Amino acid sequence: MNGKWKALFVGDVVIQQVPKYKFLSDSFAEYMEMHQICSCNFEAPIRGSGSPINKVGPHLTQHQLAPDLIEKAGFNVICLANNHIYDYGEEGLSQTISSFKKSVLSGAGNNYHDAYALKQLVVNGVKVGFLSYGEAQFGALTLYQHNRGGFAWINHPSVKDIVKKSKEEVDVLIILVHAGLEDHDLPLPEWRERYRELIDLGADAIIGSHPHVPQGWESYREKPIFYSLGNFYFDGKSDDPFWNKGLAVSLSFDSKDLQSFKVLGIEKTKDGIVFNNSEDFLNHLKHLNIILDEPVYSENISIAVSLLWDKYYKSYYEIAVNAVSSESSFKEFMIHVAKRLFSKGKLEPNLSFLLHNIRIESHRWVVERALSQKVGL
Repeated sequence: MNGKWKALFVGDVVIQQVPKYKFLSDSFAEYMEMHQICSCNFEAPIRGSGSPINKVGPHLTQHQLAPDLIEKAGFNVICLANNHIYDYGEEGLSQTISSFKKSVLSGAGNNYHDAYALKQLVVNGVKVGFLSYGEAQFGALTLYQHNRGGFAWINHPSVKDIVKKSKEEVDVLIILVHAGLEDHDLPLPEWRERYRELIDLGADAIIGSHPHVPQGWESYREKPIFYSLGNFYFDGKSDDPFWNKGLAVSLSFDSKDLQSFKVLGIEKTKDGIVFNNSEDFLNHLKHLNIILDEPVYSENISIAVSLLWDKYYKSYYEIAVNAVSSESSFKEFMIHVAKRLFSKGKLEPNLSFLLHNIRIESHRWVVERALSQKVGL
């Protein structure tokens, strides 16, 4: 083992249409070429195969040429552990996997073994290992769904042993995680604890995605944890001002030792992915790290979960159980009453929606924290 090498990580990718202009700006493409490893989260299967699974939320697909575009850009490590990769079942997942020709694919497969398997690259004689996990979304291979395809679940009981054994097999172990609150710039305390536990078990770096906006980062036992890189190239619209603004993280190694890391602001524009060095964005990134420190962090979490309960989750649970919420309009309420009368009061609750709110860790933890505060426990 000898020599210096670099690894570059970016966030979520959904390419629904082949870009009319550039995919990457010249400056970003040149920066990628300085790295031996380039990794992204491939957020959804390619279209044209499979049938939509039973789930709550949208079913996403990507253009059939998306894998080729990603590989030609220089990405060679692809995270598949995310909440959309199994939207079109095993057929959609299988077609997506076979569409990548030369990349290391991590975190999903047509069976438990493939999804949870350690993947490796050798760089300058250094064995670099990758594990990828997501929270308990509908495509996850949890204790209840394990005899099919899907993606690896971060809280599966086997994960601790997998991480320990994986570290024994490689010189550098990087874990890619797809979890957290969407459109929110604070990681939940439970995720901070879990990511630190993965470091304790042997991970050398944690790279997070899923919230679709950047979150802060920190070092734990001199190992970096990046809670969310935000979106890299995500077709689709959002009112969030940071939807098209994310992070690129460069890790610099000397043999198996991490020497330093660099965080760069990036943005999706008509000129492709460009670096975003605006003062406003850089100040926002500084703010993300400031709010990770105590006591500001705990205060912000308490405020956030209470607001989220009042604004979203209270209605979510009312809708799941009663098919109508206290926030519903008069028209919606009268439609609900009519349905109740017509069905003689036997209108079934939306069990899928209820499961969605209970099973997915981020949703459940927000509600548990909010209700504990409200009842004083």
